Amino acid sequence: MREARRQARMARRAIVNEFIDGEVDLSTEQEELDLYEEPSRKARQKARLIRRAKLENSLDERINGVSDTIMPNEKITKKVEKKNKGKRSPLLISAILLIVFGMIVLLYPIVGNILANLERSEARTSYDTTMKKMSQEKKGEAWELAEEYNNYIFSKQEGTTTSEVEYKKVLDLGDTKNNVMGTIDIPAIDIVQLPFYHGTDMKTLDKGLGHFQPSSVPVGGVNTRSVITGHSGVKNQVLFTDIRNLKEGDLFFINVLGKRLAYEIDSFEEILPSEVEKVKITPGRDVVTLLTCTPPGINTYRLIVNGHRIPYAKAEKMPINKRNFWSYQSIVLSSLLFCFVVFMILYLLHRYFMKKSK
Repeated sequence: MREARRQARMARRAIVNEFIDGEVDLSTEQEELDLYEEPSRKARQKARLIRRAKLENSLDERINGVSDTIMPNEKITKKVEKKNKGKRSPLLISAILLIVFGMIVLLYPIVGNILANLERSEARTSYDTTMKKMSQEKKGEAWELAEEYNNYIFSKQEGTTTSEVEYKKVLDLGDTKNNVMGTIDIPAIDIVQLPFYHGTDMKTLDKGLGHFQPSSVPVGGVNTRSVITGHSGVKNQVLFTDIRNLKEGDLFFINVLGKRLAYEIDSFEEILPSEVEKVKITPGRDVVTLLTCTPPGINTYRLIVNGHRIPYAKAEKMPINKRNFWSYQSIVLSSLLFCFVVFMILYLLHRYFMKKSK
């Protein structure tokens, strides 16, 4: 393209040089003689104007002729580029749609978890409001009923007889809409006040964590073992997905009836769903077990994470180590950021070379 323009400029310059050198003759000798034979000055002036006009017209015609001769490749190139641009458009649109679709697929679990957290946030707010309105006397009565239930569970395990306590009445705060028993914090994996509910049926586990009914309720005390369960690897919720990243010595906290109980993780174990004896109460101990399915999506086994009670004052002084750096959410967001940076670099390089080629 540049070469064609250069040749056109050279051709135009040659024509102008011919004109300047007087090699271009555009009028007949007879016309010039007729005009110059007239003695008047006005006639001679008219003759010069006619000659000049003819020379200019001829110059334009020759220049245009040279441009049409030398520049056809440039015109063809522009047509081809325009045609190719039209052909590339559907491909470009398809690529953009594919990228957008991929981003939606990757972000769906994250967005779904955010929406689920909003719903759980409503339940948590309702629970906190109920706690503030509840008198100390009512809290004390609820605590005593929970301890009575735990004694019943332990005596049932040991084969002794005590009066049965109705499960649904334990830690029932009268909030029929949410029915939250309490909340759990696991700082190492950024779980904050995640509510848990009565039972472990599918409806309950779809909205959050569940308390395993045959186990103690999580109010602490010797001869107790409370089991709190949650999904792993669910398409739109994180829940207990990251508890497999926890380490011995990490902490979690149970918030119930206005009290905050601290537990330190001391063991992990994978068991079969039928091995219920693995979560039985250990006499003399105060334990809370976190339970989830494993491997995520296959759910052949159950992962149990056991924590024993420690003084809250001691737990406050212990450091928190983050364990969910390589969580699904972190990996997806990091990958999207990396892809965006690479895309922008390639786009800017493409624009640079396109401008350079013109």
